Amino acid sequence: MRITPFLIISLVLALPAAVYYWRLEALLWYGWHTYTAEAPADALQLQHYQVVIEGARIEGLADDVSGLTHNRHTDTLFTVLNREPVVAELSLDGKVLRKMLVHGVKDMEGITHVSANLYVLGDENGQRLFEVEIDQDTREIDVSAGREISLDFEKRSVNKGLEGVSWDDAGQRLLVVKERDPLRLLSVEGLLERAHVMRIKNLQAPVDALIGLRDLSSVTADDNGHFVLLSDESKLAVEFDTAMQPVSMLALWAGFHGLHRNVPQAEGITIGTDRSVYIVSEPNLFYVFKPPAGSQQE
Repeated sequence: MRITPFLIISLVLALPAAVYYWRLEALLWYGWHTYTAEAPADALQLQHYQVVIEGARIEGLADDVSGLTHNRHTDTLFTVLNREPVVAELSLDGKVLRKMLVHGVKDMEGITHVSANLYVLGDENGQRLFEVEIDQDTREIDVSAGREISLDFEKRSVNKGLEGVSWDDAGQRLLVVKERDPLRLLSVEGLLERAHVMRIKNLQAPVDALIGLRDLSSVTADDNGHFVLLSDESKLAVEFDTAMQPVSMLALWAGFHGLHRNVPQAEGITIGTDRSVYIVSEPNLFYVFKPPAGSQQE
């Protein structure tokens, strides 16, 4: 085959498209950290997790599940819908236990359990967080009854704003992620203090720490102060330590961790008391990943 300038130009132009389509930068990042770097002993060790429930449909929730949290007191999960304003309580195998209509929100993108009956909902419309109370008898929620926290995400980032929220019990703070343009991770402190003075900080990750993540769709915190960022577009869940360095990864591609198919659109992630990882994906799919037997911690 004769190499011509046209062929060279075509190959040069095709290379970035191939990298983007096959998520090669994420694959290389995953491979580098998983096979060349040893995760610290206190890490989740996500590289060893295997899927035990793959893509089970959440019956009773039509579409647009977004956000996920675990309540260790009830040992149940809570998720939100972002078209229909609903909070749903789920069993650990993804069955709907109840649905609660939410008044006063337009585009819920996250939920986190803080303590007792206190939860925080994230509304991408207006970039706001709402404190709400949910007990065993709750059937409807009015966000105007609780405190509202406004964030400083750029208003020009239409539909690329608040994507997830998680309570970090070790740090006594909320972690909030912005989807992209640019990726951002915020810390909101003061939620449980009597003075109720919110301190919002932009957490600056090292330059190379987020290199394999195209977007952020959710966040969850572990008891040891580590946190996991979820990326829908890169199809990765990445654990970061307290220095904001990646220490372990879970790939959401077919062929990895026992998956038969790609996770189509991962939108929520949380960690159970036994360190199981739960993920929800649009439209209404449910996943559970577990560590090897003997490594689970109560």
